Amino acid sequence: MYVEASVSGVLIYNDGGFHEISTVINDDVQVADSATGAPTTVNIIAGGSIEEVLYTYDNSNINMSAGQVHTFNALNNSNISIYGGAIGRLNGSGSTNLTITNVEITDGFYVNSNGSINFSGGSVAGHFCVYDSTTIDFSGGVSSHILGAYDTSTVNITGGIMDELRAWGYGTLNLHTGSIAYLDARDDGVINIYGKNLTMTSTGGSYGYGWVSGFWANDVSFTIDFNNAEAHTHVNMIPEPATFLLLGLGGLLLRKRSYIRHRNS
Repeated sequence: MYVEASVSGVLIYNDGGFHEISTVINDDVQVADSATGAPTTVNIIAGGSIEEVLYTYDNSNINMSAGQVHTFNALNNSNISIYGGAIGRLNGSGSTNLTITNVEITDGFYVNSNGSINFSGGSVAGHFCVYDSTTIDFSGGVSSHILGAYDTSTVNITGGIMDELRAWGYGTLNLHTGSIAYLDARDDGVINIYGKNLTMTSTGGSYGYGWVSGFWANDVSFTIDFNNAEAHTHVNMIPEPATFLLLGLGGLLLRKRSYIRHRNS
């Protein structure tokens, strides 16, 4: 069971057990490992609502299938699975791992960690920003404002709908498919675009800074505008199927080496 902290307005789950939240809690909630290091698990289900801030520490686990959380701070090595419900702001730090298949985030999603994010459904309003060495695999859902890779973070796009994608600092964007309106890259940011019949220009488009167009590997056509003058200089256009070409080249080199050894034997 949870125990109330000595500070008024905080509920703490830290016994290494399993708990459900199915009612309204008007206090902060903290979830942490037990004194012996056993991870605590909290399931947020229908009817559950945390009206203040949810903090997760250590190796604790959160499974959210419904309900709502005003602000969610996922810290340390916590493991978060979200497949329903609504969150105001979601923040991640440390080596947090987040798996999100369905959620409505209304006030931004910020991750400052060395962790990983798998986002395959739901929606994010406001900024969706990752920093440090975080990796995002974005395969579905909607980012209605800015999805940005900063510092040395990496964003892999294999589906979904995005307004603006941004690579700043040393951030990297890998684009394989999806519906994308704008691209922004500065500093040493890199945008790798994998597709077929790729074409790029530095003029025209919605902002006058050019665009890139072509077909994804699934033969869906796309045109993405640049929204600043230098964005096109950060783009690498990589013809698909690049993986098969690399495998083919590797096989050719192996055959060549075998032939040379055979002639010299």
